[in-house]
Amino acid sequence: MSYSRVSIYRRDGSFLTTIQTQTERSWVLNDFGECTFKMPLTDAKSAQSYFEIGNLVFVEHDTLPNWAGKILPDVIWGSDETVTWKAYSGEALLMLRRSVFGQVWTAASPGSLFRMLVDQANRPEDTLIRAGEVYEGGTGAQDTMDGKSIYDHVTGMSESREQDWGVDPVIDPDTNRLTWLAHWYARRGADVAVTLKEGLNFEKRGEPLRQQRWVVNNLMGIGEGSDGSRPRSYFTDAESVSRYGLMQGSEDFAGVSSQGTLDAHTLGRLNELRHPRNTFSLTALNVGETYFALRLGNVLPLKSLTFGFDAQGEIGLETAVRIVAIKYSDASEICALTLDEETE
Repeated sequence: MSYSRVSIYRRDGSFLTTIQTQTERSWVLNDFGECTFKMPLTDAKSAQSYFEIGNLVFVEHDTLPNWAGKILPDVIWGSDETVTWKAYSGEALLMLRRSVFGQVWTAASPGSLFRMLVDQANRPEDTLIRAGEVYEGGTGAQDTMDGKSIYDHVTGMSESREQDWGVDPVIDPDTNRLTWLAHWYARRGADVAVTLKEGLNFEKRGEPLRQQRWVVNNLMGIGEGSDGSRPRSYFTDAESVSRYGLMQGSEDFAGVSSQGTLDAHTLGRLNELRHPRNTFSLTALNVGETYFALRLGNVLPLKSLTFGFDAQGEIGLETAVRIVAIKYSDASEICALTLDEETE
């Protein structure tokens, strides 16, 4: 059983108080995480002034990433004279801001359009989110503003352009004020040398490996243009065909009109689809440098002994995995990971 350091801030980012409680909190790649914590009514700090909906929560841990978010419903008043509060991470604040209506926005890159969307989020009232590290590469971006949430526009662009984003909390060392930096990445995370080894620094939980997604090994990519003149690209993965049999598919690539760009997109997508997607659900142990390596998007070697098949068809595998979600509980001191196998 452990306690993380939990602080409460006003909506304007100014500090209110610290509390002693245990949290369960999560981080999700290209999405928002959640944090729940419980306070007894007998605690002197169980006051509405501290836990007003809209106030902010900041959680620190010695080795895991900092977490911050906004208190929002559901709030649960228990028969045991406790109140359970829930907060949603900085990414979710963009769900509380809508885009303008009836305008088409264009920018030199997805990152540039991301900056515009962050600026728009702050026009009605300050979200405390500022543009941080923004990747400006890639081709021009365009989006129709339709009154949907800024979050919807950001996540849609992230998915369609296969680029990552996230919002990280920052505490000003001089004023102790909480703000966020919104980042746009070509690809979030780094390759790290810490290996996840079964029995050493991770344990199985539930279903440690799920093989999902239908295979496509013969892919037609279709670019932008009029119906009769839309560019097309065809690629086949011979190794996958030999292993699984022929499995055809097609995919539209909106905004892609150059044949060379379409070829690159099609081949990249085929490399993702040529095998089932392996997703791992594991419990990381706080051994050595393991927790320091647990950051969204990071890629780590993984070695299992009791699940999956290796190249010779034997049980146990060695592969590379990318962190797509983290969930940590102070009460159990369990750090649950969701990991996707890396494709070449």
